[in-house]
Amino acid sequence: MKALLLAAGLGTRLRPLTNDRPKALVEAGGITLLERNIIYLKTQGFTEIIVNVHHFGEQIIRFVQSRDFGIPIRISDERAQLLNTGGAIKHAAPLLQDEPEFLVYNVDVICDMDLQEMHWHHIQNHALVTMATRHRKTQRYLLFDNDNQLRGRYTENTLPQNNTEETFHMAETETGTGRGTETGRGTGKETGTTSYPATQLQKLAFSGIHWISSRIFPLMPTEAAFPILPLYLELAQSQRIQCHLHDESFWMDMGKPESITAFTAMNSKP
Repeated sequence: MKALLLAAGLGTRLRPLTNDRPKALVEAGGITLLERNIIYLKTQGFTEIIVNVHHFGEQIIRFVQSRDFGIPIRISDERAQLLNTGGAIKHAAPLLQDEPEFLVYNVDVICDMDLQEMHWHHIQNHALVTMATRHRKTQRYLLFDNDNQLRGRYTENTLPQNNTEETFHMAETETGTGRGTETGRGTGKETGTTSYPATQLQKLAFSGIHWISSRIFPLMPTEAAFPILPLYLELAQSQRIQCHLHDESFWMDMGKPESITAFTAMNSKP
């Protein structure tokens, strides 16, 4: 099994810790996020890990080459251009497409969920994509129906006020264009909307972990760089884009200095 560990980001939320290093090499509890997650993925049964690099990418390459993790660690080099999540997956296709399914995992996440159980659900549902989700407070939610199918998204500050009959909308965008950004501020042309009563949807936060079928590669846009969530929303109109709840597992976003401090304090010896 293969996993793509996303480590190319600029780590702007982690500044000043990322002023001289990539976020993957920031330490949490005395261990870099990169090493911590490689060890975790290995214990989960992954036999090969691909790490994408951009910001201070040479530091990650040297780090990987200086250690023996017991499984192959390969590099997907994005130092010439930061490709965003969708572009990163597409760029790594030569290293991934021989697998029926592969995992994509954000390096600035620490989690202990059972990834094999998530994989089993992904296979059983014949999903193109299965997204790990939780009930947690966020400014950006994804909306899923009673069959766990992705139906839309919204940002917290766009919710209607004093309206007991809340209705959320999923905008359809032109194929290959207008996919907006990962933060949901779409810039593309809307060709229509589909409305769903709020009572028929569950609002969930994405955990930065997704199982993906290699069937997705021919469905990707021609652009080199693009975000993944708008593509998922587009594909959800005809493909199974599912959620997988993991409320019972530990999960923590390590994208801010205060998170690093809190996690280190939690794991420090008395």
